[in-house]
Amino acid sequence: MKKKILLGAVVALFLLPINGFAYTVNNEFNLGASEGDSRLASQDYIILHETGNLREPSGRNEATYMRNNWRNAYTTDIVGDYGIDYRVGQWGYVSWGALNANPYGPVQIELEHTTNKAKFQTNYKAYIDLARDAAKTYNIPLTLDGSGRGIKSHWWVTQNYGGDHVDPYTYLTQMGISKAQLQHDLLYGVDGTSTPSTPSTPTGTKNGIAIDNVSKDQAVKMVQRVQTDYSWTLLRDQVKAVKQSDGRYTLAIRTGKGNRLNKSVNRLRQELRSYYPGYMQQNVAIVNGDKDSATIEARNMPASAFSGKNPFDVHMRKFLKDILLDGQAYAEANSYGTYDVRIKGEGFNDHDAPIVLKQIQEMGKAKDVGINPAHIKGFKY
Repeated sequence: MKKKILLGAVVALFLLPINGFAYTVNNEFNLGASEGDSRLASQDYIILHETGNLREPSGRNEATYMRNNWRNAYTTDIVGDYGIDYRVGQWGYVSWGALNANPYGPVQIELEHTTNKAKFQTNYKAYIDLARDAAKTYNIPLTLDGSGRGIKSHWWVTQNYGGDHVDPYTYLTQMGISKAQLQHDLLYGVDGTSTPSTPSTPTGTKNGIAIDNVSKDQAVKMVQRVQTDYSWTLLRDQVKAVKQSDGRYTLAIRTGKGNRLNKSVNRLRQELRSYYPGYMQQNVAIVNGDKDSATIEARNMPASAFSGKNPFDVHMRKFLKDILLDGQAYAEANSYGTYDVRIKGEGFNDHDAPIVLKQIQEMGKAKDVGINPAHIKGFKY
């Protein structure tokens, strides 16, 4: 699995109260940097579970077991022990609690099974507040088990994605909470008193597209076609023409250091010889060549090179797409024996993102690809 960002540095106190509300976050059981799924989840569902453990172990014991056996299954959170949120998986990433719905839930929450009424009431209030905070964090509607984005029960997941789980409804009913009451509490808080805390705003500001759970052949075809059709926008900030004070232009190509830099500069020199044989190649310079921000600059190019039907910057985006988009528009095997595609590059602006998403969904429907559009979603990074 790829490494992902750690939740944070180890702190002296693992218990972090959330602005005086109904739950306290315990970070003792966070998965490590090389543990858990490295895929970013689409921001579609907050998924609600109940542990179903009739032996009634403590929330801490449930978290310990999950932390030690995460390769089998895990969620981002377990609520128990009178309102403690034991954080296991990292918010925003795929966790493994809901089968094929996993890629669409940035947060999945387990509720400790207890028959102790007082303990349940405290846990339930924390469960509700946490779900509402998670929904607010990812701008997910507070509607329960409806169509489209929203908060989903594991029962809803079974009805729509398969499986045999029906939690948390059986347990909640036993404890006096109907589905209608759960929906009411998610909308308004328990007794109208659970005001969600102000969560942090998601750090991602760029728009990407995720294609999940497809075959290797489908993934390869989509990566190739996306790189070809969308290099103009994915690379718009990495390959661009900058006007100089004397009216001529510099073609700037941000590659990063190492092999990508070396391959790119060789291809640029090749194309300059082909298209502009009189261009003096000593004008090609490498800036910050030993850093991740390494940039190739072809200076003092004529303005005519960047006008007409085939501007040279557009040409070079296409010619370098396989080098520059490696790691930005890519496919990787997942834990289910299928493949996921991520399209990042420089991303699409907020106006273009939904338009491009529909175009790529149509691309996936091609007869030789055959991807259900439901597998193709937008995400922030």
